[in-house]
Amino acid sequence: MKRLLDAGVAVTLHSDDPAYFGGYMNANWEASFDALPLDAADAHKLARNSFEAAFLPDVQKAEFLAEVDHFWSATPASPPATANVTTTT
Repeated sequence: MKRLLDAGVAVTLHSDDPAYFGGYMNANWEASFDALPLDAADAHKLARNSFEAAFLPDVQKAEFLAEVDHFWSATPASPPATANVTTTT
């Protein structure tokens, strides 16, 4: 996953039927960060990727991306918000 992120692939983390398989979102993120050499910059990319890939109207997608970037810019030791935000119309 780390190599894919570093290569610019739009990797996302999701849960699949958590009630049946126990894979809730927070557990999936924790397991990924425990098992792989992921850092805060990767978390920022993963969070952004999830909204960029979401089936949402562009306006709503942009609002969520702005919230993600605001959170990361306000978090100590976080990477700066990306300036190359792209959305499709």
